[in-house]
Amino acid sequence: MSLKYIFIIVLINYLLSVNGNGNGNGNDNKNDNMCNENDLIGLKLLYDNMNGDYWKNNKDWLATNTSCCNWYGITCDNNNNNRVNIITLNSNNLTGDFPNFDNTLEFLSSLNLIDNSITGNLKELLNFKFLSVIDLGNNLIYDELPEQLFESTTITYINLQQNMIYGTIPEINCPLLSNLFLTINNLSGNF
Repeated sequence: MSLKYIFIIVLINYLLSVNGNGNGNGNDNKNDNMCNENDLIGLKLLYDNMNGDYWKNNKDWLATNTSCCNWYGITCDNNNNNRVNIITLNSNNLTGDFPNFDNTLEFLSSLNLIDNSITGNLKELLNFKFLSVIDLGNNLIYDELPEQLFESTTITYINLQQNMIYGTIPEINCPLLSNLFLTINNLSGNF
């Protein structure tokens, strides 16, 4: 075998090892197309319960060949094993109630769904232990404010204005809460 052929074989082996075992995309991350199972369950529940087939943009949602971190409106935390931490689907034609998110999307910190047609079930938001931003203004939410929502140690921002939320505004015991928007609802009480 000539020196020229040996050099080519060595070069090909080197390029294959640099490009991630020959997959050709230059990425060694074997979990590129993976999504945490609990995150995937929660996102599928959101899609199914809020008529995902009719969203204005549902690019890559439910696609099995791409990570849920690449789905439209989804952001994952690279420092936390690519867990879903932000959902932003503003003005995207979401309709219906929140599904039962129990034991899913455990690391969700920001839920931005303003200007849709979401109708209720605010208690489901209590399942998110790390939630700091709730942005649900300008929807059709017909529900009572859950008192526990205002006892959170993580929430910094709540926008529930321009809905049909009713009842009494509970005592607010959120040490980090700096922005609260509840106008244009059917609420009573002071805060």
